[in-house]
Amino acid sequence: MNPKTDSQHEFSSEYLQLLVAITGATLLLVFGFERLFSHQRFTPDVFIPFPWIVAAGQTIDDGLQMFSGKLPTIMSMSHRLALLADMLVVFVLGPTLLLMSWRKMRLEKEQKGRSSIRGLWTLLFVVGGVASFSVVIPAIPIAIIQRSVATSLFHAQAVQTNKDYMINDINFIALYAHQHKILPKSMGGGEGSYLGFSASRELVSTENGEYIVSPSPNQCAIKATSKLYPSAAISVVVNEAGNLREWTYTGPFE
Repeated sequence: MNPKTDSQHEFSSEYLQLLVAITGATLLLVFGFERLFSHQRFTPDVFIPFPWIVAAGQTIDDGLQMFSGKLPTIMSMSHRLALLADMLVVFVLGPTLLLMSWRKMRLEKEQKGRSSIRGLWTLLFVVGGVASFSVVIPAIPIAIIQRSVATSLFHAQAVQTNKDYMINDINFIALYAHQHKILPKSMGGGEGSYLGFSASRELVSTENGEYIVSPSPNQCAIKATSKLYPSAAISVVVNEAGNLREWTYTGPFE
């Protein structure tokens, strides 16, 4: 058996016709089921670049709708069909035509086949390359930007978590400060004054931050500095009624 002779039929025209037929049949089946279970009027959408991003956005939107107690938005049949067609072109037809025509051109070059056939496979190679690389090339900077955005979002979430924990620590200090104010002096309190209040070591130094308490007769000022982000700080005042007022945030907490 001659391997070179057998390889002439490795990618026959029947194979290409079968590929196109299967793709078309898939689209027709989707269209048929949509027409069977939906009475929407079919109006094909234009080509949608990066259909997986559109699908991800739709999933996020559905999640937000359900979280808000609303019914998720149903994507129109034409929109879903357009997304499916784009996915088939990008991930099935494009790479298949590219690799198949590239292999066929190599065989034709080795066997010195007819130029008309070689031109057909060259055209298919170009079409497959355009369909494939039109998505691959833009996807590279998008992946870089997405990574940068994800890192920035992770940092912002970490800063917000540290801020929330420090606010919780401040609430505990304010609670103890107000207890000191309302207690009589016979019980170690301030008898209507914040003077004399001193927070314990566990309150003024936690894994979240350092806290400086400055009591006066009618209010108690608290200055908090983050241990994770030294430039981040919170300033607040416990008023006469024990409420936290005059919140001020600096650094990453702004």
